[in-house]
Amino acid sequence: MNGSQRAPSRWEQRWSLLVLVTITGLGLWFRWQYARDVSFFVDEYLHIRAAGRILSQGVPLLPSGNFYSHGLLLSYLEAPLLALATGGGKTRVAAEIIDQIAAALDSAHQQGILHRDVKPGNILIDDRNWIYLSDFGLAKMTGNELLPTMGREFLEQPTITKLGIVVVALGFLYNIGMTILKGRKTVVNLVLLLGLLGLAVFFLFAFYVPDNLVLDKYYWWWVVHLWVEGVWELILGAILAFVLIKITGVDREIIEKWLYVIIAMTLITGIIGTGHHYYWIGAPEYWQWWGSIFSAMEPIPFFMMTVYAFNMVNRRRRNHPNKVATLWALGTAVMAFLGAGVWGFLHTLAPVNYYTHGSQITAAHGHMAFYGAYVMIVLTMISYAMPMLRGREAASSERSQVLEMWSFWLMTVSMVFITLFLTGAGILQVYLQRVSDAPQGFIVVQEQISLFYWLRELAGVVFLIGLVLYIASFFVGSKDPEATVVPAG
Repeated sequence: MNGSQRAPSRWEQRWSLLVLVTITGLGLWFRWQYARDVSFFVDEYLHIRAAGRILSQGVPLLPSGNFYSHGLLLSYLEAPLLALATGGGKTRVAAEIIDQIAAALDSAHQQGILHRDVKPGNILIDDRNWIYLSDFGLAKMTGNELLPTMGREFLEQPTITKLGIVVVALGFLYNIGMTILKGRKTVVNLVLLLGLLGLAVFFLFAFYVPDNLVLDKYYWWWVVHLWVEGVWELILGAILAFVLIKITGVDREIIEKWLYVIIAMTLITGIIGTGHHYYWIGAPEYWQWWGSIFSAMEPIPFFMMTVYAFNMVNRRRRNHPNKVATLWALGTAVMAFLGAGVWGFLHTLAPVNYYTHGSQITAAHGHMAFYGAYVMIVLTMISYAMPMLRGREAASSERSQVLEMWSFWLMTVSMVFITLFLTGAGILQVYLQRVSDAPQGFIVVQEQISLFYWLRELAGVVFLIGLVLYIASFFVGSKDPEATVVPAG
C-alpha cells in the first residue's frame, strides 16, 4: 500500500460492516412488515364481508382506504363499472350510476374525505346494480394540513418526512459538490453531480399537490418517473464508469465519450418518455403518440450501456484481481437492459398498455428493473470498496470472491425466474380478466394464477440464500494473501 493511503482501523472496519448489516436487516424487516400488513388486510376484509358491513351508497366501512389496489374488494363486487359501460348501458342507467356516485362523494365529503381518484376502475357495481366507490388510496383527510400524509402512492410521507428527505439530499449534494470542486473535474463526477442535482430538484414536486387529479398525476410522475428514467440513469452511468475505469485501466477519454452518448440518449428518451404515464389520466390524446414513440426508444441507452461495459472489459489494459466487481458491473448493465429496457418495452406502447396496465406484467418489469438498475450497481460499489474498507489495496481473498460469485449467480438467476413467473402470471391475468369474451373477477383470476406465485416464492428462497452468501463473503478469507494489479497480457 502506498504512502498516501491509510489502512482503515479495526474499529472502522467493524463500523462499516455494522452499517451494512443494519441496512440489510432493515430492508428485510420492512419486507416482512409489508407481508404482515397484506395478511392483516385479507383477514379484516373477510370479517367485513362476513358481517355485510359495506354501505349501499359509497363509503365502505373498511379499516384501510386502499383495498381495491390489493384487489380485495373485487371478490365481493365482481363487475367494475367499465364492464357495464361497454355493455351498451342506456342513458337512464348512466344517470342512475352518476346519481349514486354523487351520493357517495357527498357522504365522503361530509366526513371530511376527498377521494381525489374517481375513475371507472374505482367505481364498482354488484349484481343488484348498486354502485360502490372504492380505492381511497389518494384520499386526503381535510383539516390535517400541518403534517398531511398527502395520500399519494410512493409519496405518502408526512410533510415533516419530506422535509427530512430534502435536507438529506441537499447535504449529500453539498458533500459531493464540494469534493468535486476541490478535486479533479471529470465528466464522470460532473455527470454524477448532475444526477444528484436532478434527484433533489425533481423531489420538490412531491410538495405540489393540485386539486385537479390530472394535474396531480402529471406532476406526480415528475418525481416517480424522472427519478427512475432520468436522473438515476445519470447516477448509474457515472458509478459504472468510475468502476470500469478503476478495474479495466481503459483511458478515461474513451469511457467519457461513451458516457456522453449514453446520457444524451437517456435524457432525450426519458424526459419525453414520461408521456407513457399520461395515457389514461385524462391528458390530451397526443400523449399516446409521444409517450409510445419515446418510450419505445428508452431501451436504447440501456442497450448502449451493456455494449459499453463489455467493450471496456474486453479492451482492458490491466488485469485487476477484483474479478467479482467486474462481474457485478457487467451484470448491472445486462440486467438493467433486460429489466428496464426489454420488460419495460413489453407494455410501454399505448395499445398494449391499455390491457396490461397494473397487471403482474408491471410487477415483472419492476422486479427485474429494480434489481438490475438499482440493487446491482450498489452491490458493484460495495464489492469494489469493501476490500479497501477491510485494509486490502486491491481485492478480497480468492475464497471470498468465489463465495460472492456464487451469491451473484444465485440472486441473478433467481431474479430472472421471478420475472419470468410474474410475466406468465401477467399474461394469463390479462387474458382471463381483460381480453377473453367472458372476463372474470380479480379474485377468481388470482386463484387461477396462484401456481405462478408459488413458483415465484421458491425462486425468492433461492434469492435469499444468495443474499446470505453475499453477506457471508465479507467474513471469509480476510487473512489470505492479496493479489496485485498486473498489466493485461
